[in-house]
Amino acid sequence: MLKILNKIFRSDYLNNYDPKDIKEKYIRLSKFYDDESVPFENCGITKEIQMKSKYVPETQTMMFAWECSRPNRVNKKLPIAIDWVVNLMAWPCLLFSKPENIDKTKNFMNGFQTHTGFSIAFLDVIDDIKSDIEKVTKENKEIKNFEIYGWSYGGAMAMFTHGYLKTLYPNANINTFTIGGPRVVVKLISNVVTLNRWLSLKSKYQNLFMFQNANDLITKVPFKFMCYRHIQPGIKLEKPFNIIKIFQPQVYHLKTRYDDLIVKYLDKQIEDKK
Repeated sequence: MLKILNKIFRSDYLNNYDPKDIKEKYIRLSKFYDDESVPFENCGITKEIQMKSKYVPETQTMMFAWECSRPNRVNKKLPIAIDWVVNLMAWPCLLFSKPENIDKTKNFMNGFQTHTGFSIAFLDVIDDIKSDIEKVTKENKEIKNFEIYGWSYGGAMAMFTHGYLKTLYPNANINTFTIGGPRVVVKLISNVVTLNRWLSLKSKYQNLFMFQNANDLITKVPFKFMCYRHIQPGIKLEKPFNIIKIFQPQVYHLKTRYDDLIVKYLDKQIEDKK
């Protein structure tokens, strides 16, 4: 039944992916995220959003990683934690499709409402993304693949990056991994009349692997009653859901825990395919 639903709702890649290939990509990106020899940089106007990138010439791959909400690894510019302010700005907006932003965003969210805080943050760093790519292309290096990784707050940035780059480079091969990412897209009941537009948006997010610990509170906010949805089905880990565990994000939201669970999950998928 799940395979049928994946196909109907434009997530058919979840039926057909190669777990060995996905495991290799995940481990490579997870190590890149932790690699202090390639430091995160403070991006945007406030210099409070953290991203890093790297070009791998052997595979013509551009890698991006987005940091979670935490004290900055570089230098803190403001006396408040801007990323936590962003997290709490959970009312819907249409920033990406406003006429004054169309040239910059290319309306990559197909006119759907999104989380205001995350939208403001992503608008703030689009120029940084483009700048990192231009540094590579100006050296006549070709980019055929994008690999994107984000944890928690960074998961929201990674998801937007996937859709934005797919709009700019429709023929590129894009693989994105989010761990413990929050919901960022609003899907109202009235959107039923725009089902084709919703499915078109989901098609843009093929190969967006959203790993979610069943007991990770962050993956469940903003809440469904606020009409927020994940753009693609989450790959659930450490089931079943436990109401006591949900209030222990210091345990079930950890990157190290996700790393172990994801590798075990993919190892099982590899074994099942033999």
